Amino acid sequence: MGLTALLPAIHVKQIRWAGPRLLQLGAGVGWWVGATLALAWQTAHHHALFTQPVLGVLVIGGYAQILAAALAYLGPVLRGGGHERLSAGFHTTRSWFGLLAANVAAVAIAVGAHEVAVGAIGAWLLDTAARAAMLARSAVSSRVAGVG
Repeated sequence: MGLTALLPAIHVKQIRWAGPRLLQLGAGVGWWVGATLALAWQTAHHHALFTQPVLGVLVIGGYAQILAAALAYLGPVLRGGGHERLSAGFHTTRSWFGLLAANVAAVAIAVGAHEVAVGAIGAWLLDTAARAAMLARSAVSSRVAGVG
């Protein structure tokens, strides 16, 4: 939670530019904090340490979403090619569907709806893989054409 205090203030301009990447990062931090607090409460009350639902929420809702948001930003940056290609890459990695699927998966894990969680994680992975392939394909095609 201390790390979030170091982050810059978020305004409408940043939400418009980053969209689902920024919201996914925020949701990941929220799930991470919530799961960590749940683990602390369970430990303080002598419940079984690291119960599967809380760990699942921590991994999928927290860590995986933070990683996905970071990679959705890093991919276009690594591809490079100037401001127009960077903007196009950021457009490719903007996934409202991925944001929704990730959070549906986290909620499903939290309430024990395992089939829904598996379906949401699968859909999220397919969406992410398709976007990564589009980003990689555009990087390869621009190198073949001599751009970037």
